[in-house]
Amino acid sequence: MRGRAGGATTRPITRQCTCSPTTRDHRFEMEGGTTFHFVDGRDHAALQRAQQAAGTRDVRIGGGPATIRQYLKARLVDSMHLAISPVLLGSGESLLADLDLTQLGYRCSEHTSSAAAMHVVLTRA
Repeated sequence: MRGRAGGATTRPITRQCTCSPTTRDHRFEMEGGTTFHFVDGRDHAALQRAQQAAGTRDVRIGGGPATIRQYLKARLVDSMHLAISPVLLGSGESLLADLDLTQLGYRCSEHTSSAAAMHVVLTRA
């Protein structure tokens, strides 16, 4: 996505955004033309709606660890880029908890590191 969350930019994001799940369908329009669609539905339905809206363009999933795990478990993620920074943040929800990525068909297809971060790309076979 282009731009920053929270309305910090008026430049429109060039993709339609579909978010899931919520208690009901809701549409949020930002200044500049970006529209977020929050839909009441599970991973497959929300992804299908986003793919229809995107046409031939990529669909990107945003959310917290629980949302990402949900899509990984359903094998709906084609590739995922993780940027891991050596910063101790304290407690929180683990992104890969209770996932066997190898069993789900994912593999590390790229990795590189520097003093600032390690970048890992996981792809589904």
